[in-house]
Amino acid sequence: MAVVDPRTVGKALTAIVLVKAQPKGLPGLLDALKKLDDIYEVYDVTGQYYSILKIRTSGTERLSKIIDEIGQIEGVAGTETVIVLRTVKEELKVKL
Repeated sequence: MAVVDPRTVGKALTAIVLVKAQPKGLPGLLDALKKLDDIYEVYDVTGQYYSILKIRTSGTERLSKIIDEIGQIEGVAGTETVIVLRTVKEELKVKL
């Protein structure tokens, strides 16, 4: 597996998006989220949010469009977005 610095391929902005959902819209929500461009990780989680997403994209304008796309998915009740200022640690391997 090759590891590429996202900035070198135009993905300088990383954001975490927390997704709130309406129970009636849950069946296809995760499938719809994982199909969107620039969403690199989708987590089905417990708590007040239904899903947590890791987005890598070119900048805030593109991020805004992605958030708008997420908001149009059936079952999405709202989102909260956090822009990553710097990555302090990111492990891609699992230590045995």
